[in-house]
Amino acid sequence: MANHNGTDSERTNQSLSEILKDFHLKHKGILGYRRMTRAINRKLGTTYNKKRILGISSIIRHS
Repeated sequence: MANHNGTDSERTNQSLSEILKDFHLKHKGILGYRRMTRAINRKLGTTYNKKRILGISSIIRHS
């Protein structure tokens, strides 16, 4: 779809996936989704749910 720019949540998920990849490389893959969620929320000052982080991690893992 050439005219589809994505919803706000799609854009947020895309940026979160980039951050997750960076954290994964930085910590050599030892952080689980719970620690990853806490680290991201601390760094960004957000309150993302652990299920959201887990879902995005799953999409990254299967792509």
